[in-house]
Amino acid sequence: MTCLWDEAGNGNNHKTHAGFYKSLLKYRDIDLPQDHFNNLYSWQGLTGYNVFMLGASNRLHYYKSIVTMAMTELLDSLKYTKLIHWIKTLGMNEEHAKYYAEHISIDVEHADGWLSRVIFLLLKYDKSSANEIFLGAYLRLNLCANYYDHFLSSMKES
Repeated sequence: MTCLWDEAGNGNNHKTHAGFYKSLLKYRDIDLPQDHFNNLYSWQGLTGYNVFMLGASNRLHYYKSIVTMAMTELLDSLKYTKLIHWIKTLGMNEEHAKYYAEHISIDVEHADGWLSRVIFLLLKYDKSSANEIFLGAYLRLNLCANYYDHFLSSMKES
């Protein structure tokens, strides 16, 4: 439950993912369009959204969905460490980095919780879940690789 509470900004709407995102846009005088910038996403970015919805829309993909969330927690703290570095380097207001700074350590706890309290227990009690769990991890890692490869390629072209 701690993980969910952390993701919900500990009860403060301004400290949620969306709250910090909107605050940063406001700080940079950027209006949030109706489509929330979805028009800027490549198929690689949109595929990431779709994979998160996969488990919610079809129980058949339950195990893949769970490990997709766990993999996200495993990967995010490394990305946030780099993001904090660049926020400071660019001289941006560190208040907007607070969420990410907190999640460098919180996401390690979340990942441990996903692994020890969910994934390992599923593997222990339902051996048939192993293949789906592996496929979900593989899917998430490949999605990230495709997304960041595309992102890097588009930056090199600019």
